[in-house]
Amino acid sequence: MAVISFGISFVFLLLPSLWTAEEYVIALEGHTLVLPCTYSVEEGIAEICWGKSSCSGSCYKVIIWTNTREKTLTVSERYKLRGNITRGDGSLTITGLTPSDSGTFCCRVETPGGLSYEKNRIHVTVQEGGTRFSPSFGYTVNEATTSLPAGGFGEDQINKAINIIRLSILLCFILMSLTVLILSRYKAQEGKASTAVIDLPLDALKNPEC
Repeated sequence: MAVISFGISFVFLLLPSLWTAEEYVIALEGHTLVLPCTYSVEEGIAEICWGKSSCSGSCYKVIIWTNTREKTLTVSERYKLRGNITRGDGSLTITGLTPSDSGTFCCRVETPGGLSYEKNRIHVTVQEGGTRFSPSFGYTVNEATTSLPAGGFGEDQINKAINIIRLSILLCFILMSLTVLILSRYKAQEGKASTAVIDLPLDALKNPEC
């Protein structure tokens, strides 16, 4: 039953997400931008990721990823998840905006059961500093910020790290399942041995040896 449940969850993980409308925001170079991502936590949350692309089926070109517990991986210290992710706020904060931040960002959420779905898809346009504008999508924090030093993981490294963490969880699940299966079979065999009846010849019962 556990193996079947895991198989169903894995299939759900591979299913493409429902179509998500793309929204648009204009921001100024050097400012801070907050891209919202809210979700229900009734079923629990296993993973949250933001990608610098559309997220049809999976989080592509991951820029930040967390398993909502002790692991958070990011390609740059400029990307932060400052919301309360355990209460349904996985909003992305980008500090020190540069023109290279222009493009499509997406937020993707995965439940403990393996169901993965896209929550937000936002196209960002970063204009050079000093330009007056009327934002089409109001997520800009209106104060200039200093860009934090580059750090974190490269794109390839973050994808490898995510795969390693997922593989570790999968191996733990397999080992636990095998342990439960072995213990169940051992207890079943032990129970049969304790209830086994020894057939003795009738003469041996009538004339027991002293």
